[in-house]
Amino acid sequence: MGIVFACLYINFYGQRYTSTWYNIDNGLPQSSAKAIAKDKYGFIWISTENGIVRYDGSSFITFNNFRVNNLHFGEFIGDPLQDSITVLNNFQQNKIIIKNRFPRLTRLYSNDKAVFSEENSSLHRVTNNIINSSFYNDVHYYIRLKNSTYLFKEKDTITYRDEKGKETKITLPFSNRDLNNIFVFNEVLFINDMKARKTYSIDKGKVSVSAKPTLFNDPETKIYWQQVTKQIFIINRNNIYIVKCNGVDLALKFLVKYDEIGSHSYCSMYYGKDFNRLYLGTLNNGLNVLKLSDFHVAKRKLLFPITFIMLLCHSVRIRSLRKMELYLTKMVLSAGIRLEITTAIS
Repeated sequence: MGIVFACLYINFYGQRYTSTWYNIDNGLPQSSAKAIAKDKYGFIWISTENGIVRYDGSSFITFNNFRVNNLHFGEFIGDPLQDSITVLNNFQQNKIIIKNRFPRLTRLYSNDKAVFSEENSSLHRVTNNIINSSFYNDVHYYIRLKNSTYLFKEKDTITYRDEKGKETKITLPFSNRDLNNIFVFNEVLFINDMKARKTYSIDKGKVSVSAKPTLFNDPETKIYWQQVTKQIFIINRNNIYIVKCNGVDLALKFLVKYDEIGSHSYCSMYYGKDFNRLYLGTLNNGLNVLKLSDFHVAKRKLLFPITFIMLLCHSVRIRSLRKMELYLTKMVLSAGIRLEITTAIS
């Protein structure tokens, strides 16, 4: 009796990268990169504790000669496509606008401030959630969108305020600590419940819920979202993905597996698709730039006795070759490799 073989035709895809660190010794005025954004001209801007830095891909220029009370700058806000990126310094004392390739001091208005008073309480604006954000249940927060605002002032309640000031209260299981798991995409607010493995989406005050377990609501996932760049990153088991739109649905594009992502106090991220670079800013170790490059291993034909495939399927309680393919794909994804498999019987 002859032996029946199963052929697995496998394509491997993945990412190689080179990692470069920049700090006070090679370009930065201070070893922090608190926020990162790209302007309409292609320059990368970095907010630090000693000024604002412009990076053109090869050299840094520091701007810290402003007539301001302090040079400790925070999060970028604004609209880069409209050539308007703004940043406040500590204590919201001064405002800098980045326009036409250069930063300058500009007038500070009351609605520019990240913290303001309303109804005898302070509201803190959320424009990002860094990897290790800390949100507190006894603090009130808000997210300002183009024509609306979301307020987080009560447990299990989110308040939607439209452009006319009309408020709608939305009830769902939520506390301010869950702000670590939110992001905004195309003016839609997404809230991920890591315990129940659910994802809520709120569009103009209307709630939809998906009970499908995904990487978005995986308990091992950390989310980084920055409003000014409109970028969202999913970090799961050291794999870094960027969120894309697949028609009406959200999709994830794998960028790189980076084991050092949990080793430093990363607080800002930006992906530049034109040159395939991932910028990672830290609070005290400087700027980490990953130059990514795709690699592809040509299709390989692997021949296995069908009895071996059956035993392997049985050992992991898999009852079809198709499920076996999915199982192998999941295994190699943990190593940062994408796998395509086709099967044939001979």
